Amino acid sequence: MNKSADDIGLSKKLLNLRSDESYKEISLTWWRNKHIFLIAFMLIWDVFLVIYYLSINENDDINKLLSPILHVIFGVWLTYYVLMTWINKTYVRISKDVISVKQKPIPWFGNCILSMSELKEVYSKEVVTDNVEFGKLYSYEVHVITHSGQRTVLLKKLFSMNQADFIVREISDYLK
Repeated sequence: MNKSADDIGLSKKLLNLRSDESYKEISLTWWRNKHIFLIAFMLIWDVFLVIYYLSINENDDINKLLSPILHVIFGVWLTYYVLMTWINKTYVRISKDVISVKQKPIPWFGNCILSMSELKEVYSKEVVTDNVEFGKLYSYEVHVITHSGQRTVLLKKLFSMNQADFIVREISDYLK
């Protein structure tokens, strides 16, 4: 059975739920409109570096070639990050036996597999970060506690408590 995001009060662009008798899979989109600024910044940054390197000729000193190396490293990282936010999704797959979190198709941190039999509790948490320029920034996380008392962050940087609570409810259904 597929449940649309509209059925749970969340945008289809941000969250989708697929399920059948043996599993539920929640997919979370990374893309947000705020990333448009990053695309523009990345393009300007990368074009500047390309123009700089095209201006180097064979008679130039090696220092001219190596001096912007930190800018190149940052440019590669920024391009990778922008591509990731554009096409990546986080997939949370829940079954009777395991819960897995995977970032696809571009690899990123946060992938994990946990045995459902090890889980004691799952809960959501609001994270408030003070930012000098923007004031308080809010994000939301899903945490699990194992029977041994170990606490693990399952998902972080979710955009709303509604989204985090929905994921907690879906996982809790399998813990019963």
